[in-house]
Amino acid sequence: MAPLPSQVLRPLRDALSLHRRRTARLRSIDAAREALRSFKADAEVTGDSVDARMQAIGMEYADPSDRAEAAAFLDRLGESGRKALAKRGRVAAAIFYAESTIAWLEWELTRDES
Repeated sequence: MAPLPSQVLRPLRDALSLHRRRTARLRSIDAAREALRSFKADAEVTGDSVDARMQAIGMEYADPSDRAEAAAFLDRLGESGRKALAKRGRVAAAIFYAESTIAWLEWELTRDES
């Protein structure tokens, strides 16, 4: 399953299409940005709950450079916690990709205007 919902991916794909007019591509960028803003808000809530869970388990006492402590912390986190942590990382990477793509597309489509 892709970390970005289709509400973000579809307008991004439309904006990347070279077969569409420039104005239509700019509208698609706006739609993608708006959908991404909503998705980021939801992802922040989920990320905050993962952070709260890690704090409750005692993340501040686990030394990530000590393999034994890190392994013990991940054991206390449990399988669902590890999956949520991994998903949070994938979602953060997808959000970064979408933001970078939007910024690049805006630059590409508006640089000829000046």
